[in-house]
Amino acid sequence: MKTAKGITLVELIVVVAIITTLLAIAFSFQGWIRRYNIERTVREIHADLLMARQKALSENRVYCVSFTQNSYTIKGDFDPPPDGDSDCNDANDRTIVQKSLSYNLDNNLSNTFNFQKDGLSNKEGKIWINEKAYMNCIDIYYTRLNLGVWNGSECIAK
Repeated sequence: MKTAKGITLVELIVVVAIITTLLAIAFSFQGWIRRYNIERTVREIHADLLMARQKALSENRVYCVSFTQNSYTIKGDFDPPPDGDSDCNDANDRTIVQKSLSYNLDNNLSNTFNFQKDGLSNKEGKIWINEKAYMNCIDIYYTRLNLGVWNGSECIAK
């Protein structure tokens, strides 16, 4: 009796079904990773803003936050000593945080705002990444910072 060599049609269909299922899982996983990275970026910005606010309050010093489309910078007002001049554009003012972002950042704050010596923001506004994620925006009030989801016109707190 001869033994058959090769594969049957049923075996081929099973292998194709397994590969298709694995590819479908991989594509959905990529979308999840992208949403996770957007949320991680927004949470990191939020943490840096909370740190700047806390430092402004505890050090009795102005901290300035400026944004570009794909980066942000936080500076402490150290010039002139001892507590600055409420302006973060002097030579001896210190950059506390300077980060580049993988996603485009939008805001309605004219790209800059300050945390005053009392820890309050000098402007209210919003910062957002215009891509779908569970949390993709920060609502900045004079007295607080809220994480939320951007709906195209406002940041809905979560």
